[in-house]
Amino acid sequence: MSYGSYKSYKTTENMWVGEIPKEWDLIKMKFCFNLRGGYAFKSDDFVEEGACLIRIGDIKDGSVDLENCKKLPLEYSIMMKDFLVGAGDILIALTGATIGKIGQVPKTHKKILLNQRVGKLNSEYSTYYKYILESDFIQSQIKLISEGSAQDNISNEDIENFEILKVDDMTKISISNFLDNKTYEIDKNIEKNKELISLLEEKKNVLINQAVTKGLEKNVRMKNSGIKWIGEIPEHWELNRIKNTSYVKGRIGWHGLTSNEFSDEGAFLVTGTDFDNGCINWESCHHISYERYQQDPYIHLKNGDLLITKDGTIGKLALISNIPDKATLNSGIFLVRPVGESYLNEFLYWVLYSDVFKRYFDYIKTGSTISHLYQETFENFFFEIPPINEQIEIVDYLNTEILKINRVLDKVRENIYLLEEYRTSLIYHVVTGKIDVRGEI
Repeated sequence: MSYGSYKSYKTTENMWVGEIPKEWDLIKMKFCFNLRGGYAFKSDDFVEEGACLIRIGDIKDGSVDLENCKKLPLEYSIMMKDFLVGAGDILIALTGATIGKIGQVPKTHKKILLNQRVGKLNSEYSTYYKYILESDFIQSQIKLISEGSAQDNISNEDIENFEILKVDDMTKISISNFLDNKTYEIDKNIEKNKELISLLEEKKNVLINQAVTKGLEKNVRMKNSGIKWIGEIPEHWELNRIKNTSYVKGRIGWHGLTSNEFSDEGAFLVTGTDFDNGCINWESCHHISYERYQQDPYIHLKNGDLLITKDGTIGKLALISNIPDKATLNSGIFLVRPVGESYLNEFLYWVLYSDVFKRYFDYIKTGSTISHLYQETFENFFFEIPPINEQIEIVDYLNTEILKINRVLDKVRENIYLLEEYRTSLIYHVVTGKIDVRGEI
């Protein structure tokens, strides 16, 4: 849909804003409202029931999560009125990974207090200023300033000194009403696409779990595997442990290899961050000298090898193919190869991808906070082993069906990206006067 423009424009010296309508001016935020900060409440103050405490993590995609926030004694809302938050107030994260994130407090009867490093503004035109703060020209400045600080911080004063557009009150109302309607439609579309992603991911999991535990034959006779994380399997399938069927190696120590030795040439060094949709992104890999590569022949990689991460995001998988040169492992990864011909690595890939391995890992870490996959734990994993011909059929089936689903997922994610880009662009063009929406609503 195309929109009109204002009658005439003038240039500004503000590189973030560019041209603005002739009747508009630039003004610093501090002349429009004050951005108040929160208080450094302590975790010792938290109680089961009481006043809500809004922290950085409670600001969620334009709104504020009041259901899962920490609670403070109700008397704090009387003693510390300067840090009370009201319905319609705009909140902004002033530090951390979500710096610049904006939320608006919903209508509520709850007593709400503000934690440190969260800023709030209250104005008769709070919604208009919410869109100003969300706009790309403000977010870009926040990013620039915060990246120049030691801990991704920005102060109230920094934001208050940003220049924004000085417009009349009726224009503020027109912009707010227009963007409320348009962003609601866009956000609703985004939410529908996210729901579709959830359904597709669920369908993908069902297909994988069914194939690796039940096979492709619908009327096959089943037996109890006797393994808690597996359940029933076809009667003619076998079970075995990784340690009885596989070669498993990881890099240990390796004579003090450090990142200072990484280079742009030599043998490829595969790290967990190089895993990309079940493959290795060879272009992102670091390199090490061939002398270093030769020091540990046990982890030299071959086409067909299966890799699984054991630290960080545990259980990420990759099958090795198209090795461009000699390659080896960095720490945090197990190399897995079948010993003998009992299974195919492509089949084990789907087993480890399935809920079977997730249930096993949950089972062995019950009651603990394990954040590492130990080799002994991994090698004791029992998994189901169909005859080789069935493994080939299952692998072919999953490769085909999951590829179809992944293609749809890619399109849906691309659609979400485009909707988010459109939302950002629309807000910027409206609040900077590039398009005139007066009279559109």
